[in-house]
Amino acid sequence: MARLITVKVIPKSSRQEVVALGEAEFRVYVHTAPDKGRANAAVIALLAKHFDLPKTAITLKSGSNSHHKQFLLA
Repeated sequence: MARLITVKVIPKSSRQEVVALGEAEFRVYVHTAPDKGRANAAVIALLAKHFDLPKTAITLKSGSNSHHKQFLLA
C-alpha cells in the first residue's frame, strides 16, 4: 500500500538523519548541498534506509526545489 509522507529537508547539515515528527511528517538532515538534485537523491537514500525500502520504491511527488517535500512510498 502506498503512503504519502511530508518531509522538511535540512541541506548542508553536519549530520545525516531522519527524525519523525509525526506519523507522516519527517525532518531529514543531509550533508549534501541542494545542487542539481543531489540533496533530493541523498534524502531518497536516507528515507530508503530508514523505511527499509529500495530507493526505487520512493518517489518525489512535490517540492523538488523546496525545503518542504512530499514523497510517495510504495
